[in-house]
Amino acid sequence: MGSLFPFFPLMLFSAVVLLAPFLAMFEVYTRTKPYPGYGFWMAALLLFSSGSLLMGLRGFIPDFLSIVVSNLLLVAGIDALRHGVARFFDVPAGWKTSSFILFFFAVFQSVFTYVHDDMWARIILVSLTHGFLLLQILMIARKNLKRMFPGLHMSWLAGSLYGLLSLHAIRLALTFFLPWTPFVPPVKTVLGLTAFLMAPLSLTLFFSLISLHALRLYQDREDAWAEVRVLKGLLPICSSCKKIRNDTAAWESLETYITRHSEATFSHGLCPDCVRKFYPEMADED
Repeated sequence: MGSLFPFFPLMLFSAVVLLAPFLAMFEVYTRTKPYPGYGFWMAALLLFSSGSLLMGLRGFIPDFLSIVVSNLLLVAGIDALRHGVARFFDVPAGWKTSSFILFFFAVFQSVFTYVHDDMWARIILVSLTHGFLLLQILMIARKNLKRMFPGLHMSWLAGSLYGLLSLHAIRLALTFFLPWTPFVPPVKTVLGLTAFLMAPLSLTLFFSLISLHALRLYQDREDAWAEVRVLKGLLPICSSCKKIRNDTAAWESLETYITRHSEATFSHGLCPDCVRKFYPEMADED
């Protein structure tokens, strides 16, 4: 009897679906100057799609590709997402952590595939690794979102992360409450269902990140316009030396003030009146 949610076809479906946010992000990438971390998000989508494709081809390609490499690509994708979120919020992510996780995951995944073939052990390893990285992403977002976007709620972003964490918790629960035979119909159905739900949650996660990127672009553009509008207001200027009083009540030169509040730069010279005043011999030559 077949499963209601066939796992491997669903992974092929996920591989195709995840290309949608990648194309949307690539369109944004070609039209704007993206913020730090944006490239990591795009790389994460390609890693997710590639890993899902290899996993969905189980039985048609070598097990090393469909089991070891595919899961390693998925872990690398979540780690790339972690680095992207950290860079977007201007906080460190830690390359040593990435190297440690990827190395030991590859080793233990290979051991549970070739030395001691155990699907449940692989499920535990994958769910714990995914859960650890997703939890780090959630903590980075919760800690820094209000700092960068005051008053903004992270409902969609947090909801998708909590949802993915819950699905991995369900997969871990399988190892304790369902029969220790990974291919019986109940287990296949639950595994397939978690794979089916991961696709929309992943889409929600990435489109939430795209929305944050767009919001930051809008926010910085408004800040830039606010800086420009300062030059349109009433400027307190000294009638003698022509210095301008800034927002901190300090006096600075006209050139310095305008340079800081606009994109204008100065090249210094002398007008004809000043040439005649300070260098009359040069004026006479003209």
